[in-house]
Amino acid sequence: MTISVIGGLDRLKKHYEKTVKEKGHKMKHLAQNQRHFNNHLGNVNGIIIFTGTVSHNAMWSAIKHAKTFNIPVARSHNGSISGLKKCINLIETECSSTN
Repeated sequence: MTISVIGGLDRLKKHYEKTVKEKGHKMKHLAQNQRHFNNHLGNVNGIIIFTGTVSHNAMWSAIKHAKTFNIPVARSHNGSISGLKKCINLIETECSSTN
């Protein structure tokens, strides 16, 4: 499963990657809103948004993309590792219930 992490702290990117890998998934990290944001999201199985460190525009673009392609979204206010783990568990639960 590929999970896109939007926002978060740049200094924790390696920890995010390690945590996602330990759960058996791949990760795409988008630290900020970029041109053609939806193209950067690509084909992912879940989206995690750290709402405290991302712009409203990026958040709403990601949510719109998720609704269009029926991708589960989990949100956490802070960019902590424990918040990431909770979001991964939510996405795993949501993906397993739809399969």
